[in-house]
Amino acid sequence: MFRFRFLSLLSIVSFVAFATTSTYGGGCLSNADCNDANSCTDDVCALGTCQNTTAIAGTVCRPVIGACDVEETCDGITPACPTDAFAIDGTPCDDVLHCNGDEACFGGVCSSGTPVDCSHLDGECLVGFCDETIDECDFGPANEGGACGDPTDDTCTDPDICLTGVCIPNDAAPGTLCDDADFCTSGDHCNVGFCVGDRTPGCCTSAAQCDDLN
Repeated sequence: MFRFRFLSLLSIVSFVAFATTSTYGGGCLSNADCNDANSCTDDVCALGTCQNTTAIAGTVCRPVIGACDVEETCDGITPACPTDAFAIDGTPCDDVLHCNGDEACFGGVCSSGTPVDCSHLDGECLVGFCDETIDECDFGPANEGGACGDPTDDTCTDPDICLTGVCIPNDAAPGTLCDDADFCTSGDHCNVGFCVGDRTPGCCTSAAQCDDLN
């Protein structure tokens, strides 16, 4: 009786030792012990023996990982996953950015297209640009301090300048003394960029101005 129990216990210990040390060569304790590193096999531990059967055709072995990637599937014949492939060059894709134009796949990469043109919003003091935050064209100040508008440069006005996107008249202060080159005016002074004076009554600079029609 004692000998039978001893032999039974010895058999159990031997089996556990064999199963524990035989991860390779077919012995296993769990499915993890049977991983053959092939994406297209179903690795199963059945009664201490690894069974690595080919996965059915169509089983996804490499999922899509990018805008220009394609999934690979098992062919039902070979244990290895097919070579990693990509979308055909020229396939439309989306990199989630609006301002770099319509994207397309090239060499497995989602490449930018022609940037959005916002130049229709350009002006003397403005520049158009594509704003990613609103996915459309917007405009902002440009040519700050630069010349714009009226280029006249004399006593009563300097060339207009751009300030915060607006063309601002660059006129001399009202009342600044000037010369309007008119003999018949006096008190010439600047007014909103022009030199003006008070006309002297009866003053003329030519005979025609003194013709009383008599």
